[in-house]
Amino acid sequence: MDEALQQSTERDLMLGHTGPGPHRADWQIDCERLPGRDAFSRGQEKLVALVCTLAQGRAYAAHRGEWPVIALDDLASELDQPHQQLVLDLLFAGKAQVLLTGTEAPRALLPGSIPAHRFHVEQGQVHSLL
Repeated sequence: MDEALQQSTERDLMLGHTGPGPHRADWQIDCERLPGRDAFSRGQEKLVALVCTLAQGRAYAAHRGEWPVIALDDLASELDQPHQQLVLDLLFAGKAQVLLTGTEAPRALLPGSIPAHRFHVEQGQVHSLL
């Protein structure tokens, strides 16, 4: 482990929580030719964030030999079915363990298309859906 990473890890352990870093997804992309906060639609923003998450997962897998767990909230929101399918295809091709949350299952995720376990959470209670 390099010295900077070791110091960061020690600081995090001392504080009892993680500090700044890519795991917090605290970053911003500016497009020079599209100035302003609303340069991208919400769907485009989500796709950019997903591409960055997938790239980070691939880099981790290349370095560590296994994919990290990928957690995505509300994949169905802001994305049409072809883009949902593209994201799911890329994730499952990489053999990632994926946790999807949302108010509805992505339309691209057909029952029986992949091994999946579904749960319903309501008022703090978790129920398995078969």
